[in-house]
Formats: sequence, structure tokens, C-alpha cells
Amino acid sequence: MQIQIEKSGNSIQSITWNSLIPIREEIPIPIAKLTIPQISLEEPLFAKDSQENNLDKHIIFLKESAMPDEENQIVLIAGHSGIGENAYFKNLDQLSIGEEVKLTYQNQDYLYTIMNRIIENKIGAIHFFTRPDKSYLVLTTCMPNEKGKQLTLVAEKKEPIN
Repeated sequence: MQIQIEKSGNSIQSITWNSLIPIREEIPIPIAKLTIPQISLEEPLFAKDSQENNLDKHIIFLKESAMPDEENQIVLIAGHSGIGENAYFKNLDQLSIGEEVKLTYQNQDYLYTIMNRIIENKIGAIHFFTRPDKSYLVLTTCMPNEKGKQLTLVAEKKEPIN
């Protein structure tokens, strides 16, 4: 076996053996999980700066999102609807005002109650109203079967449950 070690100063840059360079790939670890039993949804969420925080792969935290442990803030989550294996929000339109959604983050479960359903033209922005003294979870997706429309659900945070 032939081994070649490439160094720069005191650090090893790469190790090659038999002309093969091993690839060390980080395994992405979810930081949260969204659970909506009414529509049989249980999906992981990844850090905002992770390559896995990608609509082509998962539901995502929008870059403007706060995290659920932050008080009086808004957690923003988006996902695809329609068809395909990554259409995780395809049944989001079936949720009603008063139903609960659970977001698990750092081994803490946060419950949110849906307070508002907004359907509007899809223009690259979402519009909703909140109170500055409350925390919210906002879920958004394209409106299934209504081309050019988007659905936004605004849910108010209840007390942590564990």
C-alpha cells in the first residue's frame, strides 16, 4: 500500500493511499421537527445555514425566521405543496383555525394554535398581523389546486409542554 501525506506547516492537508483520497462528508443533523398529526406530517428541520435547509429536499426555516425558544418572535417555515416526494405541505390547506401544531426544538416541545388562515396572490411576500407581546409560528406554501395563490397559516405559541 502506498501512502502519501501532504502537509502545510504542522497541519496535514490530505492523506492519499493507493491513489484514492477519502471524502469526509458531514452527516446533516436536524435541529427541529415539525409535527402535524391531523395531516400525518412529521418532518425534520435543519439549521438556516445548512445545505439541507433547502426546499428541494425538506421543509425549511426561512432566513428571517426566529427560533421557537426566542420570546415574542416569529418562526417562519415554508414547504412545497402539490405533487412529488418533497410536497410535504400538500395537505396544509386541510388545517383549520383552532387546530394545534407542534414544533420540537432542542428537546423542547412547543405547541401552537392556528389563529388565522390567509390565502393571497403569490407575489414573493407573505402578509400577516401579529402582536408584539406574543410568539408565533407561520407556515406558508403554494395553495394546492389554485395556481398563483399561496396559503399562510399563523399560529400563536402556547406554553412549552415539557
